[in-house]
Amino acid sequence: MKRTSQGWHIKAQEETTTIIIYDPDGWDRTNFDYSFFEEYITAKEFEKRMINSTIMFGKHERTRD
Repeated sequence: MKRTSQGWHIKAQEETTTIIIYDPDGWDRTNFDYSFFEEYITAKEFEKRMINSTIMFGKHERTRD
């Protein structure tokens, strides 16, 4: 399955953790808008791009009922 990077980013955050991308070195920085918001890629490619970027992972805060 292919999605945009934005789509993979949203899916990952819904399922597991908060992901903040500080420096998107894994994406085409000369045309970042296309590379992140329009280009369709696989989950494996998204992971590869994340590895090549400066990111921070965090856990979701659980709320008490």
